[in-house]
Amino acid sequence: MYRAATLSVLQADISPHDPEKIVAWLEDFDLDLRWERPDVPIILLNSVSVNDQLRNPEIENAVSLIAKLPSVRALLVARQRLVASREAVVMVGRDIGKVVLPEAKTKIFLDASIEVRAQRRHADQVGAGRSVTVQQVQEATSQRDQADDTGKRSIRPEQAADDATVIFTDDLTEQEVLDLCLGLRAE
Repeated sequence: MYRAATLSVLQADISPHDPEKIVAWLEDFDLDLRWERPDVPIILLNSVSVNDQLRNPEIENAVSLIAKLPSVRALLVARQRLVASREAVVMVGRDIGKVVLPEAKTKIFLDASIEVRAQRRHADQVGAGRSVTVQQVQEATSQRDQADDTGKRSIRPEQAADDATVIFTDDLTEQEVLDLCLGLRAE
């Protein structure tokens, strides 16, 4: 949702450094999530899927600037709660278990070293046809971590919700992580 909000702001030609215009724009922007398949959310801006645009470098560079604004966070938390009230959902984010859905039945904090996170993101970027080095991705990931480390989002395991299960994923395959998570789900 934060990436979609950032895309919307940039499409409206609003500077990511102009909090008043950003908040005014996002108060009424048309954002929704739908699922044709349970494992792939479709993120809609003005009823058009924008999934393929959310990992563009412009979004990567601006999302932390927009996401750190308290008014933007309040607007999007309300939308996330609305989505969760409509149907069962798995949400991913640095503040889901403590801020967005503190009443969630199952909370999982996935952790990995910066090196492994960068390698995984690099593979995603290359798979999307982008030319970027692992070092560039690691630097961008580190910068995002620093920007997000406001004390309001869970960046490190010790910041996870008290009732969250922490899983360190460096040495696990995607399927192994999935299996562990499915074994934790609330009855």
